[in-house]
Amino acid sequence: TIGGIRDDDEFNNSIDLTIAGLKQTGAYILNEEASGSYAELADYRDRNNAKFYFTTGANPGRVTITKLDTGNKIISGTFSFRAQREPAGQDGSTETVEVTEGWFDVKF
Repeated sequence: TIGGIRDDDEFNNSIDLTIAGLKQTGAYILNEEASGSYAELADYRDRNNAKFYFTTGANPGRVTITKLDTGNKIISGTFSFRAQREPAGQDGSTETVEVTEGWFDVKF
């Protein structure tokens, strides 16, 4: 799992990318949570009514691992996804969020 948090006056959210069986560089599909490879965005702007969004099999995302250096413990890559609110809103609505041009370069 690779995660990031943004907490400032305008935004307060986090993104987690979970990839099952990551062993090498390349592209990975982000499906639903049950698949083991998925993306989640948590929106905490309203701390009393946090919203959680997940990728789905019908609307998968993608992460591309461009560097996986296990000796120096560095992982880099790019990602994009559209995620659906879980659970649906009180009115049954299914909000979505879209994340584009995401990237990471971190030590693990």
